[in-house]
Amino acid sequence: MSFLSEIEERLAADRCGDLRREILSRLEAELMVLGQHQREQHSAEDYASLERRRVACLAAIRVVERVWRRLNPL
Repeated sequence: MSFLSEIEERLAADRCGDLRREILSRLEAELMVLGQHQREQHSAEDYASLERRRVACLAAIRVVERVWRRLNPL
């Protein structure tokens, strides 16, 4: 099988889901931090930057889940 990236190759080898859980845990922790920062006072530009980062984390979570499931079917 040909992989696009190192992370995709590592997720393919992650049969038990340990790496997947570790990555998701880190992304979810970052989401919490970003959410806390968004509740603080910021300029519109800074808030928009935080929101872009939050949306990127959410997208990364979806990608990791989908790639892992595609490469590790039940």
